[in-house]
Amino acid sequence: MSNVVIEPSEINLEKDLTEKLNELRAKRDAISLHHEDLKRDNDTFNKVIICLSLFTGFFETLKGQLDLNNSPNDVIRNGSAIAPIFLSTLVGIISSLLKFKKYPERMEELTKASEKANFSITRIRELKQILNFEDHGVVKNTYTNEVLSCYRDSLEIIEKSLYPDVRQSYYQKAQENLLQIGKNSKDFKQDLKNLSGPQLIEMKTARPEVIYPARV
Repeated sequence: MSNVVIEPSEINLEKDLTEKLNELRAKRDAISLHHEDLKRDNDTFNKVIICLSLFTGFFETLKGQLDLNNSPNDVIRNGSAIAPIFLSTLVGIISSLLKFKKYPERMEELTKASEKANFSITRIRELKQILNFEDHGVVKNTYTNEVLSCYRDSLEIIEKSLYPDVRQSYYQKAQENLLQIGKNSKDFKQDLKNLSGPQLIEMKTARPEVIYPARV
């Protein structure tokens, strides 16, 4: 039986950290986008419930003030009796659906995943900043014991917090947003570079030539 010896190839640590950083940024943004959609749906349901509840109270007050229960018109009398029941039932149905959807629990889970991703991103950025200033052993120890551990935990909690059928769409949106942000940042830096170019500096520092009138 022969022994198999695996010799891992050396990695470019800066490149590896950059790839992990971009991956976590994209997945963190996907989490945030999903959280935003859930919050919007949750707020919509709550607004509908509030409006229906207020309208139910308004209708009850109006019915008492106008004494609609004793109206000679059968349609008004029957409608005034059925409308509060219908509105209350509708509020109960929407409230049950809202509870069934578990929006607060799902948003809390997404918030925890986002916080974990933010922590890992911070650790990666900190390590990238000290690559050229710390001893190789210190950098290696930080990478293996801290960064990789945070990175794995972040991926695990992110994958648990997003259903498989929604990952692709949110990942795609997040990646497109990051690409657009990077493009805008690149254009901004180029515009700043153009503003501080040597020709512009020369124009700013050049003194206008003063022509004095000739003495008579």
